[in-house]
Amino acid sequence: AEIPFDYKTKYHITAHESERKELVTVVGAPEVILQASRDIWSAGGEQTLTKEKREELEKVFQKMSERGLRVIGFSYALRPLSKDKNAFEFKAKDLVFTGFYGIEDSLRPEVPEAVERAEAANIRVVMITGDHRLTAVSIARKAGIWKEGSRVITGEELNRLTSKELGERLRETAVFARISP
Repeated sequence: AEIPFDYKTKYHITAHESERKELVTVVGAPEVILQASRDIWSAGGEQTLTKEKREELEKVFQKMSERGLRVIGFSYALRPLSKDKNAFEFKAKDLVFTGFYGIEDSLRPEVPEAVERAEAANIRVVMITGDHRLTAVSIARKAGIWKEGSRVITGEELNRLTSKELGERLRETAVFARISP
């Protein structure tokens, strides 16, 4: 069974029969996967994901994001097999965190020059992306979109802003991150 990636939940789920159990894998935004994880898998088996370890892992994915990597979190859950194979349902919680995967989506070489030409023509360039805030800023810097004093607005922040507040922030905003289509 499969539940495709959803921009609201920010994860993708698959289920597989394994040794008379159901192995459910959950892949998605690292902050969401970490929050939904209760345990962590290591060479010694499953262990409780402590507050300290969670904070350490948050720093790891932040450093990966700052390098411009798109970071994906991985986790799983084992549960009894469902009696009804057609009624797959799963909410991401009490997961076992297994790791991060970083993907570099290299900036096309012509982008910085294109941004310069647009700005020379008095066209303001902004970046709108589904990427994490830190990844988005790193890529915007490489593209020449991010300037000293620039701001980021995330999709979550955008949803809370009034029209007036948004209007006041637009001039300084160069990046819109974690924006859903």
